[in-house]
Amino acid sequence: MSAIGTGFKKGALRFFMPEISSRRVLREGFARQNLIVWGVFTVAIAFTALFLAGTTVTLYLPHYYAWQWLDVTVFDPPFWGWLALWALVGALCLYPRTTTIAIGMAF
Repeated sequence: MSAIGTGFKKGALRFFMPEISSRRVLREGFARQNLIVWGVFTVAIAFTALFLAGTTVTLYLPHYYAWQWLDVTVFDPPFWGWLALWALVGALCLYPRTTTIAIGMAF
């Protein structure tokens, strides 16, 4: 029982004081272990661009203080918008440190 309490205490501390946890170290260069993540995001972006863009779907979402069925239109940017999104996701997956530093300097 004390192990559960200790685990809960550690989780609560990390949630309320995230600065106590160690920082994530981003590797230099090509991150080969992220190829699967890059592939999944590539397929997801391609599927959205080809089949869902511009369509309207009805979703059960919170609206102010109640849940309602709302019509949501999937965004449909031009081709260069999809290409920029794919390039950003690909760069974050394959070269995380370089992309994070470049985005940080840009903004």
